[in-house]
Amino acid sequence: MATRSDNKLNRLQQELPEGLLADAGWLEAHGYSSALRSQYVRAGWLDNPARRVYRRSRTPLTWQQAVISLQTLLNLPLAVGGRTALEQLGYAHYLSAELQEVHLYGPKRVPTWLVDLPLDVKFQWHNSIRLFPGDADAPPEPVPSC
Repeated sequence: MATRSDNKLNRLQQELPEGLLADAGWLEAHGYSSALRSQYVRAGWLDNPARRVYRRSRTPLTWQQAVISLQTLLNLPLAVGGRTALEQLGYAHYLSAELQEVHLYGPKRVPTWLVDLPLDVKFQWHNSIRLFPGDADAPPEPVPSC
């Protein structure tokens, strides 16, 4: 049994990049039961920064890691935008001194656990369908005929 668990741990190290977040659903889909996740947390192989959220790291969590996790592991079509994008592009000298909100644009809501992460920023989700109706996953609305 230890060998099977060791193989899963090795696989986890390959599938979950260092520092990125994975929710319980992602881990469950990859074969990691609740009991196994608890065992990995107790052993120090996984960190549990918020309820039902895990990561392989002991370094401080950043909002960038949270966003990359949402985009890559959870396949959420999100983009950093607004004030946050301006700050990341080096235009912070036109804005107030501290980043306090991260603005995310996408057609689907972000997971509820995002607000529970131990970060000094607040995440603001904006529905991108209003801005870019052609990018929506849903079928386009019918165009009225003249």
